[in-house]
Amino acid sequence: MTTHIIHGIHSSEAGTSTPARLVPDLMDRGLSYKIHDYGCALAITSRYKNPRRARDIAKHIMPGDSIIAHSNGCAIATLMLNMGIAPGCVVFLQPALDDDTIFPDGNYVINVFYNKYDITTLFAKWALWFHHPYGSMGTVGYTGNDPRIKNYDVYEIFGEKGHSRPYSASDVRRMVINTMIYRS
Repeated sequence: MTTHIIHGIHSSEAGTSTPARLVPDLMDRGLSYKIHDYGCALAITSRYKNPRRARDIAKHIMPGDSIIAHSNGCAIATLMLNMGIAPGCVVFLQPALDDDTIFPDGNYVINVFYNKYDITTLFAKWALWFHHPYGSMGTVGYTGNDPRIKNYDVYEIFGEKGHSRPYSASDVRRMVINTMIYRS
């Protein structure tokens, strides 16, 4: 099985995309991974370009694979779930999604990592002027009632805050990998 890494709007923050910061941890565990780099994106055009990005990446995902996505990458992963991919586990890091997003039926779990200091996804919720797909799940966590979804508040657990910064911390990265492996 492969872990698919899908970055946010910016393909790289300080040289490495947020989810790609987990690559050394995946390697330490002997896990196979594939980084999907769709380049730098604009929030205003992602509504129109994300479906193509999702179709391109979905071709590489086999049943039971895992996904680690950040921000806009979570919107892409959600589109892929709606296209019918069958991952075993999906990890959302600071997802730029509506906090009560409805996910399609399937035998997978979703682990949502968020914190109240993620102002990027908080502001995304209120940027209604361009009919975007974004919301504040990265700030408030998942608020729906899907039993497959579990929230992890990185501020409450680790004292880490922000949109990308928490995933520089090794203890946060270890927890992300553990929730993926053990599908908690």
